[in-house]
Amino acid sequence: MHASDTGLDDRDLGLRAAERWNVLQAGNPDAWVRTVIYRQHISWWRRTRRESTVLRAPEAVTHPDSEAGLLLRDALAG
Repeated sequence: MHASDTGLDDRDLGLRAAERWNVLQAGNPDAWVRTVIYRQHISWWRRTRRESTVLRAPEAVTHPDSEAGLLLRDALAG
């Protein structure tokens, strides 16, 4: 996985790291970068998954005059 795969380019990641450098240099900057890339990828995955789920057509449509449609109508009326 690369940062550009998540919509976060290298410049954005560099700027975010530079803003936090005082905190990052005391800890583990590599782990922070990996965490940011991971979280961005998960966010990207959730957005694309949600979009593809919404765009799917219904798998089966029952015609109202079919036998199944008539049975469903009778069951709901009943």
